[in-house]
Amino acid sequence: MAKSSTPIQLIPRMTAKGPFTVEVPGQTPVEGETPVRRQPLAIPEFVERPAPDVTTVYELIRAAVAKYGNAKCVGSRKLVRTHQDKKKIKKIVDGVETEVEKSWTFFEMSPYEYYSYTEYEQLILQLGSGLRKIGLDKADRVHIYAATSANWLAMAHGAASQSMPIVTAYDTLGEEGLRYSMVATKAKAIFLDPHLLPTLTNVLAVASSVQAVIWNSQHQVNQDHVDKLKAAYPHINILNFDELVKLGKENPVEPVPPTAEDLCCIMYTSGSTGTPKGVPITHRSVVAAVSGASAIVQPYIGPGDGLLTYLPLAHILEFVFEHAALWWGSTLGYGNPKTLSDASVRNCNGDIREFKPSVLIGVPAVWETVKKGIIGKVNAGSPVVRNLFWGALGLKEKLMYAGLPGSGLLDAVVFKKIKEATGGRLRLCLSAGGPVSKETQKFISFAIAPMIIGYGLTETTAMGTLHNPFEWSADSIGAMTASVEAKLVDFPDAGYYATNKPNPQGEIWLRGPTVLKEYYENEKETAEAITPDGWFKTGDIGEWDKNGHLKIIDRKKNLVNAGSPVVRNLFWGALGLKEKLMYAGLPGSGLLDAVVFKKIKEATGGRLRLCLSAGGPVSKETQKFISFAIAPMIIGYGLTETTAMGTLHNPFEWSADSIGAMTASVEAKLVDFPDAGYYATNKPNPQGEIWLRGPTVLKEYYENEKETAEAITPDGWFKTGDIGEWDKNGHLKIIDRKKNLVKTLNGEYIALEKLESIYRSVPVVANICVYADAEQAKPIAIIVPAEPALKNLAAQLGVEGDSVETLVHDKKLHSAVLKELQAQGRAGGLSGIEIIDGVVIVEDEWTPQNGLVTAAQKLNRRGILEKYKKDVAKAYGK
Repeated sequence: MAKSSTPIQLIPRMTAKGPFTVEVPGQTPVEGETPVRRQPLAIPEFVERPAPDVTTVYELIRAAVAKYGNAKCVGSRKLVRTHQDKKKIKKIVDGVETEVEKSWTFFEMSPYEYYSYTEYEQLILQLGSGLRKIGLDKADRVHIYAATSANWLAMAHGAASQSMPIVTAYDTLGEEGLRYSMVATKAKAIFLDPHLLPTLTNVLAVASSVQAVIWNSQHQVNQDHVDKLKAAYPHINILNFDELVKLGKENPVEPVPPTAEDLCCIMYTSGSTGTPKGVPITHRSVVAAVSGASAIVQPYIGPGDGLLTYLPLAHILEFVFEHAALWWGSTLGYGNPKTLSDASVRNCNGDIREFKPSVLIGVPAVWETVKKGIIGKVNAGSPVVRNLFWGALGLKEKLMYAGLPGSGLLDAVVFKKIKEATGGRLRLCLSAGGPVSKETQKFISFAIAPMIIGYGLTETTAMGTLHNPFEWSADSIGAMTASVEAKLVDFPDAGYYATNKPNPQGEIWLRGPTVLKEYYENEKETAEAITPDGWFKTGDIGEWDKNGHLKIIDRKKNLVNAGSPVVRNLFWGALGLKEKLMYAGLPGSGLLDAVVFKKIKEATGGRLRLCLSAGGPVSKETQKFISFAIAPMIIGYGLTETTAMGTLHNPFEWSADSIGAMTASVEAKLVDFPDAGYYATNKPNPQGEIWLRGPTVLKEYYENEKETAEAITPDGWFKTGDIGEWDKNGHLKIIDRKKNLVKTLNGEYIALEKLESIYRSVPVVANICVYADAEQAKPIAIIVPAEPALKNLAAQLGVEGDSVETLVHDKKLHSAVLKELQAQGRAGGLSGIEIIDGVVIVEDEWTPQNGLVTAAQKLNRRGILEKYKKDVAKAYGK
C-alpha cells in the first residue's frame, strides 16, 4: 500500500463511518448463532498475502530487504555496567517489626546500535548456513528459550531460511515445561540466554534429539555453566551466537526456502495453569496475519516509524507485529521491561526516551503503570499544576469528540513534558493481551497518543479484531482484521444469546487462514476447541455494537460463583453459642432450640430431623447454619453416570469439612492431575481426580463411543472430572474441578478479568487479582500496591512508615484502599455482587521469576491464591 512521506495525523476520535464489519453474503441462518461477519476488505475473499509473491516468512523478509535496503532494521543496546543501591528498611516478620537491608539494581546501557535491512538479511543467511554446518537439515526443529532480542528474531529467520521450524517457549517456563516442549517436538537444537544454561542439565538427559546448544552472546556467560554442560554432554555441540554466525560465514550454503504450508513454528502457550499447549503455526498463517493487520493499520505506519519491542517474542502478538513492522519498513528497537523507564537506569536514558518510538505496543499492566506514573507526577505538583492538567485533559476530550480545533495548543502547552517522557515521537499505542480499562485507554489517548485495541489468540496467530485508528473507540475492541471472520454463538448458561436485544451476544468463534487446524499432538484439546468446519471457540463472550465493532463482555473460563447465604442475620449470637456447645459435647443446645430457634424449626414443619444436600457444592457456612439452626445436614455426592452413588455422610460421621465416605456400592481412588499440581503423593493428604467404580457405575454412554472412551477406562473406572482429597478419617473432600466454569443455583456469575480491568484503574493498584470464593457472597481483591501512591495515601491518613513492607500491614490504610476500590467499582458500573468486600495488600511484586504471573503477564491465579491463602481468609473474615 502506498504511504505518503508525511505521517497521517492520528487522533482519538471516530472519524470514519460504520458499519465496520459486514455479514458474509449467501450464508444460511443457524439457530443460536449470529450471521458470520467480516471486515469489508475481506469480501469476497480473505486478504491472505501482503503482496502476490509473498507466501512465507522467508519471502516476506526478502521482499522487505529489497524495498528498504539500507534503512535501519533492528537496534539493540548493550549493558555497560550495573549499579547497586542498598538501604535499611523496616519490615514486619512474624508480626514483629524488623530492620532489614534491601538492595536495588540499576542498569547503565549503551546507545542503540543498528543493523540495516541488508545487513540483517546477511546475518540471517549466515545463521542458516551455520545451522546446516552443525548438522541440522530441512524440517529439523530449533527450540528458542530466551528473552526478546534482535538475536531471538534473527535465529528464527535464520532457521526459516533453511526450512527449519522453530519451537518457542517462554524463558520463564521452568525446567518441567521446557522438558515437555523439547521432548514433544524432538528439537535438534536450542537457542537460549546464558543464565538459563543450568536449566538444561537435567532436561538434556531426556531430550535426546538435541545435537546443539547455542547461547545468546548479547549477554555475559558464566563459563562454569558452559564447562559443566560440556562435561555432562560431551556429544552435544555447545557454542554461542557469534560462533554460529562465524561458522555460517565461513561455510555458506544456499537457502532452502519453505513453502506456505510448511510449519513456521510451534508456539507453546504461557501455561498459567498446567502443561502448556503447543500451537502449530504455518508460514501461510503468519503471512496471513501480517496481511490481515496490514489492511487495517499499514496506511498509518511505515518507513521512518519506530516500534519499541520488549514483550515476549514467544507471545504471538509480539511475534506477528514484529514481522508486520518489518514488512512496513519500520525500525525495531529492542528494550527490556527492566530498563524501559529512566527510573531503572543510571547515567543514561531508559529505552523509551533513548529509542523515541512512534508506535508502542503494550499489555494492560504496562499502560496502567504509565498512567499511574503520570498521575503521580501531576499530583506531586502544585494545585495550579494539578487543576491545569485535569482541566486540559477534560477539555481536550470534549474538543476531540466535538471535532473542534484547540487540542494541538493543549498538547504544546500542557502535555508537552508527558509526550517527551515517551520520547516525543509517539503517534500510536496498541493495547492487547487482555482487557484494558476504558479510563486508562482514554487517559493515554488524550494525554499521549491514540490507543487502539487488538484482540487475538495464539490459536488465531494473534488475529481477531484490531482498531483502525480512524475507527477509534473506547467502547469496543474494533472490527475483525482482513484475515479472519467471526460469529457469536449462544451461551445459555449465562444468558448470552445471538438473539439478545439491543445487541447480539454469545461466545466468540473465529475462522480463517490464520486459525490453527489442530493443537500439536493433542487430539482431545483439538476436538474441544475446533469444530470440523474450522471454527475456533475462543471462550470469550462478545457483543456486536451498532457499528459492527466487537466488544468483549465476559469470559467463560473466569466466570465464578457468587453465592449468597441462605438466611441473613438470624440470631448469630445464639447460633455461634450452639455450635460451640455441640462441638464441646456440653448441654444447653436444647434450651436454645426451644427459645431461639423454635420459629425457624416450625417454618419447616417442626419435625425435621435430617437434611441431605446433593447435586452441587453447598457452602460450609450454609451447611453449619442449617445443621445448628434446624437439623443436621449431611452431604451426598454422585453423578448420573454412577446412579447417584459416590459418597454419603453417615449422620454419626457428620462433618462440615468433607463430603463423607463412599456408599457401599462403589469404590474410589484419586488419580494424578499434573496440570494443576494434584498428585496422589501430595502431603499431608493425597489429591487427584476422583475415579469411581462399582455395580452402580455405567458401562457406556448410549450410542456414544467417543464419550465412553474418554470417560470410562477398560477396567470400569469412571473419571468424574472433580478433584478430591482424602482426609485423615478416610472421608473425601472436593477441592477443585477440572472444568473452570461453575454454574450456580441462582445463575449469578462474576467475570474476574472484567472486574480487574476496572479496579486496576485505582492509582494505588500496581497489579490485581480478584478472587471469588464459591462459599462467599462477594469477591475480594489481592493487590500489589503502587509504592508512590500507597505512600501518598498513607501520608494523607497520617499513617507512619517509610516502606511498602511496613505499610501493607496497617489496618487504617487497608480500609482506605478498600474504599477507593469500592468507589471505583461503583463508578465503573459494577453491580452489587461485583463490588469487592475485602482487600489483601501484599509486599511482593508478581513476576515470572516467582511464578505469580506468566511471561505474558497473565496471572497465575492458583499460585497467587496459594501464596496468600491466610490473608484471603482474613479478608473474608474467616
